[in-house]
Amino acid sequence: MIKKYVLLILLFIIATTAAFAEKDANRVRQQKARVFGLTISYLQTSMYESAPLLSPTTISHDEYNRFHGIQGGIVLNPEFGAGVGILTGVQYVFIPTYSRIGKPKEYLKTVVSQHDLAVPFRIQYRYAFTPGFSIFAYTGPLFSVGLMWKEKSTLVDSVESETTVHDFYNREDNYEYNRFHAFWGIGAGMIFSRHIRAEVFADWGINNITPYSGKFTHLNRPISFAFSYMF
Repeated sequence: MIKKYVLLILLFIIATTAAFAEKDANRVRQQKARVFGLTISYLQTSMYESAPLLSPTTISHDEYNRFHGIQGGIVLNPEFGAGVGILTGVQYVFIPTYSRIGKPKEYLKTVVSQHDLAVPFRIQYRYAFTPGFSIFAYTGPLFSVGLMWKEKSTLVDSVESETTVHDFYNREDNYEYNRFHAFWGIGAGMIFSRHIRAEVFADWGINNITPYSGKFTHLNRPISFAFSYMF
């Protein structure tokens, strides 16, 4: 009988110790992420025209309407516990856009070099499987303010071409391009060794970026990839 009670007590101690060990392991695995890092992103962007609150359509079926850019700078990822935190930072954005409207040998070609300063503000949840491997997902806005904007338009036909150049955002109050862009985005990714962060994300423009054109135009970033090193 005594041996039976001793055996039960030993089993209770082993089970209790295992439970606390598992609890401690979970706590170790879910330790807070590193806060500061440097990031670089590839951006794919599209510009759309639509009436407000309606589904967007492309500007023209004759226009090239998908562009590629880069975004890089500082990323901050403070966490409040249980994997919940904020993803923010300050990042430089460069997006060269190319549009071509018209016939194959008679068209208007426009090249825009856009330089912005972006501040994301995302709510993020992260779950750690091991101390060195986590997955995460986030959503929230991104705000972008133009630093410089340069447009080069070329009218090309079968005989000759004519080029005009516009420079900087704030030449005139009625210049037909908004300096401020607002997006709402979602993203997900993985963290390796608590240092390497890889993610895919998308942003949808929520403000009119051509307020003087008579149409509601917004900039989307349907697919982007980012790699960061967290210190």
